[in-house]
Amino acid sequence: MWLSLFYLILSFVILNRWSFFKKAGLSLTWLNGLWTIKIIAGIAVYWIYTHFYTVRSEADIFRYFDDSAVVYNSFWKNPSDFFKLMTGTAPDNTYFFEEYYVNMNNWVNDSRPFIYGDSRLMIRMNALLRFISFGNFFVHSLIFSFLAYIGLLLIYEASLPLFQKRKYFPAFVIFCLPSVLFWTSSLLKESLLVFFLGIVYKNTFRSEKKTTGIYYIALSLLGILFLKFYVFVALSLPLIAVFISRYTKKASPITINLLVIISGFIIFLSIPQFSKVLVQKQHDFLVYNSNASSYFDIPLLENDPISIVKNIPVALFNSLTRPFPSSKLSLMGIPAVIENILLILALLLASPKILKPKNWTPNSKQSQLLFILTYTLILLAVIGLTTPVAGALVRYKVAILPFLSVFILYFIEKR
Repeated sequence: MWLSLFYLILSFVILNRWSFFKKAGLSLTWLNGLWTIKIIAGIAVYWIYTHFYTVRSEADIFRYFDDSAVVYNSFWKNPSDFFKLMTGTAPDNTYFFEEYYVNMNNWVNDSRPFIYGDSRLMIRMNALLRFISFGNFFVHSLIFSFLAYIGLLLIYEASLPLFQKRKYFPAFVIFCLPSVLFWTSSLLKESLLVFFLGIVYKNTFRSEKKTTGIYYIALSLLGILFLKFYVFVALSLPLIAVFISRYTKKASPITINLLVIISGFIIFLSIPQFSKVLVQKQHDFLVYNSNASSYFDIPLLENDPISIVKNIPVALFNSLTRPFPSSKLSLMGIPAVIENILLILALLLASPKILKPKNWTPNSKQSQLLFILTYTLILLAVIGLTTPVAGALVRYKVAILPFLSVFILYFIEKR
């Protein structure tokens, strides 16, 4: 209790004293208010997971935390084993299996990392945090929530030049969309993912030191690669287009963006393993989640580029519109439905301005808007092709919603 209170007070001290937060363009009142909302959301997440997900090993917020205890305890038992586990040099032999692996639920030697991502990064981070948290779950939750807060703040700061009049409303939307607020306010992959996305986005479009910014981008992309491979792929193509357009003065950002996306798509279609990954991921969702309350039918993919291409429109529709209002809607699904309705209405409101070429100038804004649009569409297509569960869609869209909100609000302001 006292340790949690200490770190809570420390978070507010850092927020009010560190000049980093003041550069974002928000007043201290807003900074503290948004952080307070995030803390309350974190308490709500904990309450929901302890009251509705009573099997602790299946509750997402405890998965990595509990496994990290095994890695952390190895430091006091055998420091050599600890460093091997932390650095990825631990062998897959009988000793490590019986001593450590068998006692963890998520430390698995998955032969398909591109499909499921890597849980070990989360376990290792939590193992390190145990040295300062002494095994207090709320300290871990607070730290991960604070990392997500920084990521969202960086997204807002990098997007600020796009807005001329209403600068506080975009901050409220970026931070307080229900899905983003819920899934990034506890010890979940989404918290760390948003932190890395914020670093990449900010250092791409509003970096103070270009050389240092490149290092930050590279390290964050590495983190995203381990956390969510499909997000890494969706991010890579628009990033390549942005950096090429900066060194190519003759071609417009739109031309460069189209060429990069078309080239990337051709490469994707020409490598059978890529389409096989999508098919396998969809298959696993269908097998393990067919009884989920928010399950819905999606077209079955074949290991064929044509099958993927023809199903992209349906995938985009599902990603943007689900969950639908229905009688099977859970209590947690209601905010997601309201969020979807508001986003779709806002997108319709912004559409007339999106279609006007003059609203995409100058080139600096055009490059940033194209980055957001391309990243959003690729990621929406990927999760729509593979995910037949509305509840999972809501969670996966957390990596999209802050950027999509910025894109929509920019064109709404043009009205």
